Amino acid sequence: MRVFVLSVVCALALFSLVKATNTVGHPIAIVPGIIGTALHAEANNIPKTHIPLFCPRNHKEFSVWVNLLFDFDIKCFRHYLKLNYSAETDTWEDTPGVTVTVPKEGTMFAIDVLDEETTKLIKYFRNFKEAFENLGYQDGVNMTACGYDWRHTPSEEWAAKCRGYIEKMVESSGKKAILIGHSMGGPYSYYLLRSAPSGWVEKYIHKYITASPAWMGATRALDAMFTGVGHMLPAVLSDLFAPLARTIAGLWFLLPWKDAYQDIPIVKTPNNSYTSDDMVKVLTLQGLADVDLKYKSARSIFTKFNNFDMLPNIPVITSYGTDLDTMHTLVFDEELTPHDPDADWKHPDHLYGSGDGTVPEISLSYATNKWKKLYPDRNITYFKVVNTSHIDIVTHEPFINMVINEAFNDY
Repeated sequence: MRVFVLSVVCALALFSLVKATNTVGHPIAIVPGIIGTALHAEANNIPKTHIPLFCPRNHKEFSVWVNLLFDFDIKCFRHYLKLNYSAETDTWEDTPGVTVTVPKEGTMFAIDVLDEETTKLIKYFRNFKEAFENLGYQDGVNMTACGYDWRHTPSEEWAAKCRGYIEKMVESSGKKAILIGHSMGGPYSYYLLRSAPSGWVEKYIHKYITASPAWMGATRALDAMFTGVGHMLPAVLSDLFAPLARTIAGLWFLLPWKDAYQDIPIVKTPNNSYTSDDMVKVLTLQGLADVDLKYKSARSIFTKFNNFDMLPNIPVITSYGTDLDTMHTLVFDEELTPHDPDADWKHPDHLYGSGDGTVPEISLSYATNKWKKLYPDRNITYFKVVNTSHIDIVTHEPFINMVINEAFNDY
């Protein structure tokens, strides 16, 4: 009898242990927004002609984005991160001698606290990560980030790597994953889904959630090329950051797309008005070289997807903030004239519309509206929050609670 009772107790204890290990919900994979992935850099004999005097030509691997100590010397920082476009090969290349990488791939490290190695002040997905860790999730086990070098547009190498992280989590947990894309992570994650092998999405993805997705870009991307604002640097350094912004292919992708912006003026001068169709003309007038080639190159990988005319058969939730003044037009008090690409450009005034403070609602809602029309019988919904900004949504308690609810339910 004692043996039987002991056997029952042991069985119940084992059952409880197994049950406890399976209480964690669906695995989560996060694709962050532009500038939302920490980057490391290493320099090996940078040619003197490619780096300012007194900037290190050799440097062991270190945190370059965001490293407030190194970044303060903005000229060095800029030359470590700038991309050089080659018209001959149609490629965006690092400064010769510089290698840029994403640290600790397959974990949340690169999107947790962006200045992890210095001040630890720039928290990105920290609150989100902690909320799920409190529920039993483990970084790199059933919660991961698909960070990327945001200076570039996505590659199949990146997409395959991210799918590998997802497959590993799904196979170890026995549950499909939730894929979350924030900001530019919306188009990036869509690329991940569209480029996947047939049947992969339905096999591995439980739900697709986008937060403040920049489907059709934002006027703020153009403003960053003029002013450098909105890039986590002190305002006094914004003008010095702007020349770097002009070299980032990812930012060129985020220039407004005609599909959503239609004939809305993106730039106004005393005598002219420019729409999203005129971005090449605007930047050429500013004096940039090879604008047409850069524009096509940075957007080419998305061109066949920019109508978002296909969606795998999975549930979708699009979440974003509303009712915040959001830039849609840059207004100049004089005509556009050529400027040195590395110099300070004139700062515009702004006209505003509705959005999340960074991306207009016409861009935030574009793909979801299309999917709802194309697939009326699919589970495609909105989760809107009032007065929550583009970046704050990932720390917004209702958004986190919504994701928790989806992670622990199998409906």
